[in-house]
Amino acid sequence: MEDNYTLLNIPNLCNYIEFYIGKKYNDECFDSSLDENIFYDYLNKYSKLNYKFFQSDFKIYKKNDLTLQKTIDKNQVIETKVYQYNTLYSNDTDKTRTIFYEKKKLSPVGFPSTSNLNEIILTRRLTIRINNKIYINFDIDKTTDNILYYKIFINININKNTDYQDIDNKINEIKNILNLH
Repeated sequence: MEDNYTLLNIPNLCNYIEFYIGKKYNDECFDSSLDENIFYDYLNKYSKLNYKFFQSDFKIYKKNDLTLQKTIDKNQVIETKVYQYNTLYSNDTDKTRTIFYEKKKLSPVGFPSTSNLNEIILTRRLTIRINNKIYINFDIDKTTDNILYYKIFINININKNTDYQDIDNKINEIKNILNLH
């Protein structure tokens, strides 16, 4: 049985954390793609709770540590964001991967004009708002090869006024609901 989750030792520059649900195969391999049935079982557990949620569709372009995200509504791009993710640290358990980032929002012109991209993904996301810092994301990703991946991750936004004990409690509550202990 895994210990309770804690944020007591996060890296100094960290302002964003992603907590993926999946399976660790060995020290070098963690698969964050879930079986479709498991994905929908987890989604059903959370849909019965009283949290606000919203859905979004977007296309993601990745080049090295940069991510260009175009939010789509009715086949029109309504918002373009560019982020730089500097991975500070990551930690795997048998069922979870936690990645600590320094996340910076950049101007859309900061993304290179190139066709030599690492990845292009079309994502349909259902986001459940736990509080103003914690969100659970249920993603269905479609690659350029038309392969579907079902992913669940929690994102945590960190700032200097973050109540780490409250976040620890919420994450452990989520892990209990999803049987991740």
